[in-house]
Amino acid sequence: MADRTVCPPAVTRAGSGPGNASAAAAPTASVAATAIPSAVGIHLFTSYDILSRRHCPPGVDNPATISGSRYIPALRIRALTRFYDPVVAVTTRERLFKRRLLEQLAPAPGQRILDLGCGTGTLALRIKEAEPGAEVRGIDADPEMLARASAKAGASDIGFDRGMADELPYADGSFDRVASTLFFHHLSTDVKRAVAAEVARVLTPGGELHVADWGPASDPLMSVLGLGIRALDGFEPTSDNFGGRLPRIFAAAGLVNVKATDRIRTAFGTLVFYEARTTRDDVATRRAGPGSSSPGSA
Repeated sequence: MADRTVCPPAVTRAGSGPGNASAAAAPTASVAATAIPSAVGIHLFTSYDILSRRHCPPGVDNPATISGSRYIPALRIRALTRFYDPVVAVTTRERLFKRRLLEQLAPAPGQRILDLGCGTGTLALRIKEAEPGAEVRGIDADPEMLARASAKAGASDIGFDRGMADELPYADGSFDRVASTLFFHHLSTDVKRAVAAEVARVLTPGGELHVADWGPASDPLMSVLGLGIRALDGFEPTSDNFGGRLPRIFAAAGLVNVKATDRIRTAFGTLVFYEARTTRDDVATRRAGPGSSSPGSA
């Protein structure tokens, strides 16, 4: 297998890495109350604009400096990264939607689970808390978000990796489950397809993908409220989500049994829950290459 290491292939854990010293404590309620309106007015969530699948040249450890591949800091301005958690908590009914996704994920002892676009690690930490016997990893492109994730209580039991979602630094079949929240709507259609293909690659045969992200409006009010996210994150990248095309993209990547399982109303539109899985034959065919027969076929 070709080297798939991205920039850099570092693993960040609590208490290690240069970014940890700068991880600040959670803001007070009064500070958060001041920051949230201005932060929402700038941008709500970490935006990824992965335009190519390039490896880093020697000595480069920041994807933002590489031509053709960049990420945008949380809330668009690096100084506002510290307000990410309270902004998301207030505007997305985070506790509710992550609890529902965790119930859908149903982690089990011994499973290897990846939080894709993990941000500050809230979902990864909840997965580990719900099932201590699972091996949980999180991956994100933003080193400051990873530093904050690694500084949280319980993070020493989770591996946080830095990398790009369209070229995951993991071997085929590395995970039994992949979970993702509020990530896919940031990506262009081509990058969504590339990320879905990578998810299918790193899942084991019969492995599952579980997603919570913006989706088709459940009623006229949600349609109006969703315009805010579409304007902030871009009408083009969000069109697949609000147009209900994520299941089609997941299916095109080789995932099966793709379906929307639930939805909730929020201040910024409808959040939709999806699930999909790989099959043994699909994984074997992808590994063998085009034109190859699956084991046991005539």
